[in-house]
Amino acid sequence: MISAAVTGSRELGPRTRAGVIAAFDTLLLPFARLGARWVLGGAAGIDTMVLDWLTGLDHPGSSLVVVPVTVADQPPEAQRAIRAARDRGGRIEVVELRHPAGVGPAAWTARNMFMVEQSQIVIGFPATDRPDQSGTWETLNYARRRQRALLTVPASWPAPGPDGPSAQL
Repeated sequence: MISAAVTGSRELGPRTRAGVIAAFDTLLLPFARLGARWVLGGAAGIDTMVLDWLTGLDHPGSSLVVVPVTVADQPPEAQRAIRAARDRGGRIEVVELRHPAGVGPAAWTARNMFMVEQSQIVIGFPATDRPDQSGTWETLNYARRRQRALLTVPASWPAPGPDGPSAQL
């Protein structure tokens, strides 16, 4: 079974919500069909969107590992997504890292490193096409150093078309 971490920004950048879902349908669904073990950060934004998307699928072989610092410290949207995933009765494990420094940059870095170490592939949805100081790019760069397979989805993809988002590569 393949283990895949998904990382992304709290902000969608130039993407639309429909565009992100189209990207999940195109890029993540093949892994879900294989029964992937998903490792997610449990924060707002892309983390919450992918958690909602995964728990809405009917692929019983897949499992979820959500890695917040603590669930109680997550934004309400993220707490709701974690509760909903648990309520659906799917295979979900919540690993609260409880970093000694509390919530903040050191805890987020530890979470990002943990996610990479638990995964064979890291799929990133950064809010910018160029590397910056964000946690998403930090995670992708760490995954590269750890020689993990990477799939970086540009912030400009999929571009909205006249009939909605395009899901073409």
